[in-house]
Amino acid sequence: MLNKNFKIFNFLFLTIIFISSIFLISIYSSNLSKITQIYLYTISLLCCLFGFLIYKNKMSKVLVINLLAIYLITITAQELVLRSGYTWSTLEKVDIERRSGNDTYPAVKTATWLYEIPLPTLNDKKIFPLSQPSYSNITLCRENDGWQSYQSDRFGFRNKDLVWDERTIENLFIGDSFTVGYCVPEENHFINIFEENSKTLRLGNQTGPLTQLGVFLEYIVASDVYVERIFWVFTENDIYNTIDDRAADIDVEIESKFLVGYLNGDIQNLASDKEKISQKLKQTIIKNISSVDWSVRSPKEFSIAKRFTGMYLILKIEEFISYRFLNKESSSYNYPKPNNDISDTYRLELFNETLGRVKEYSVQNNSELYILFLPSKSQLEKDSSHPLKRNVIQISKDNNFKIIDFEPVFRASNEDLDELFGTGHYSVLGYSLITDELNRIFNLRKS
Repeated sequence: MLNKNFKIFNFLFLTIIFISSIFLISIYSSNLSKITQIYLYTISLLCCLFGFLIYKNKMSKVLVINLLAIYLITITAQELVLRSGYTWSTLEKVDIERRSGNDTYPAVKTATWLYEIPLPTLNDKKIFPLSQPSYSNITLCRENDGWQSYQSDRFGFRNKDLVWDERTIENLFIGDSFTVGYCVPEENHFINIFEENSKTLRLGNQTGPLTQLGVFLEYIVASDVYVERIFWVFTENDIYNTIDDRAADIDVEIESKFLVGYLNGDIQNLASDKEKISQKLKQTIIKNISSVDWSVRSPKEFSIAKRFTGMYLILKIEEFISYRFLNKESSSYNYPKPNNDISDTYRLELFNETLGRVKEYSVQNNSELYILFLPSKSQLEKDSSHPLKRNVIQISKDNNFKIIDFEPVFRASNEDLDELFGTGHYSVLGYSLITDELNRIFNLRKS
């Protein structure tokens, strides 16, 4: 038998959870996912059922205490989830930071400008941004090591800003998200070892060769920066589809007249208009963030009701499965499918033209050229290498690039592939293989 005070406590407790559940359903209505709706309705019905059974003395005190213990364990697990980083969505993370008063922006890539956000205009002309807002906190991503972000330099890249005051740069890295440093702590990224020991710049963006050429022409050639060594960071999806049903990066890039124009040497003068462009970027990105309603998932709005019902935990389990196992994109657009009308021959021709432009600069400035060939997990899982790898290496050699191939390094590793990769990029351990090999070649670490 349950004593009177114990009954009253449980009735009040179940009433709070019931009211919270119904409140959340009514407030957010159709914005809730089917899974979350079912969960909240189920919680409501269980509160009614348990309340009735307790009232009729059909539940033993031991069973009620066990149910309370399960509830407390669930709520504790929820708090741990909230404290561990809360979300896996970059846009939601930025929304959380901005609601907390932090001037934060998501990293925006070429595909986003092509398929989701309208291009900003400057002096009544459209511009195609190649970097992030300057002097801002840029949120990158979350994989194995928590959320990663950086403070951007004067042009919106991930560098020590004062390096741009140097007229001679010892090492320049150009590439995609692997060059930016997705998604590991800065001290574990392979470029960090160069930055600690030399004047180094990284111009990383998140797409393929044409974007990377644009960055090189806009911020190095047009800015009259002299570079001693240029490292072109090549990842396999630059010109070949390594993800099922997703286009290669170069297929996406050729849809932009701005990016194709870089092959002819056309530039937008992005470096000279950096302040105005940065302001335009901020306005455009904030407008895009504001178009997404994150309130249903916000840890700031109706937090008590969400905590009492355990709604956060359901939201996070649902999200965890989507982002970690279903590779859900954090953006709302769908990456295009492979374009079968574009031949590998044409892709290789464009890649050759791209490296040819870099070669012209190196000849004029006596710069050393290196191409870093980074393998993908999908290709390492196969017995064969990248289908266009031999062609890429030959084109690189023809354009005076020395080859540093990391595929043999990864294949020689005794570590399991899952330990070398996060959900899309290398893990800390994977990046360490690259760092160690570069240190062996260039003897970077000071004794």
